[in-house]
Amino acid sequence: MLPIIFTDLSEVLIHGVFGIEERIEHYYGDSVAMKFAKRKDELRKPFRELMRGCMTEDQFWDLFLSRGNWPFGVQEIKKLFSANLAEEIPGTFETYSSITKYPASLKNSNKKRIDGRPEFWLISDHIKEREEELLSLHPEIFQFCSRHIWSYDEVAIKKDPAFFHRLVKKNNLDPGEILFIDDDIDNITAASEVGIHTLWFRNYLHMKYVLRRQGFGFTKPES
Repeated sequence: MLPIIFTDLSEVLIHGVFGIEERIEHYYGDSVAMKFAKRKDELRKPFRELMRGCMTEDQFWDLFLSRGNWPFGVQEIKKLFSANLAEEIPGTFETYSSITKYPASLKNSNKKRIDGRPEFWLISDHIKEREEELLSLHPEIFQFCSRHIWSYDEVAIKKDPAFFHRLVKKNNLDPGEILFIDDDIDNITAASEVGIHTLWFRNYLHMKYVLRRQGFGFTKPES
């Protein structure tokens, strides 16, 4: 069995709710984008409840827009969100699909480097109502990943170590044979508490550099 790599979806493979400010700035101006960013920070707790499936997307946006005078309504902000979800982050999918060697630190490698592609599992904090849209927008990503684990199905998000405890136990996995890649340090900390190998990166441009430093190898690009 090859090592299993847990990977995030939003802000790793595709754009998510972060970055909508750029679209808002384009259509509605800088001051509205700044107000949106501030309001988003204020509603971190409800946003996590949305990811857990404890409130609907419309309920969240109604709450979001309940304070302040906004030049758009729920349907307009949902369309901007859809435009963000449609965009893949350049380079990440190609990086994952070109991996050919794994670091010796993974328990399953028996201190030797392994050739071949690992088994990728998509572990995503996301919105229940967006599942079908995501599957239709990015079929190549979901075909590439062996499993798709959603926060709303688990009623938990990745910042909670219990999420990873249950995931490992439910699927009879050995944490020492798993690598979790994510750009959120809180998620990384939670997975580390379960004994999962973790790899944190700042942004997608930093990802391949970090993977190489950890002992990963990649196919050479075609000339």
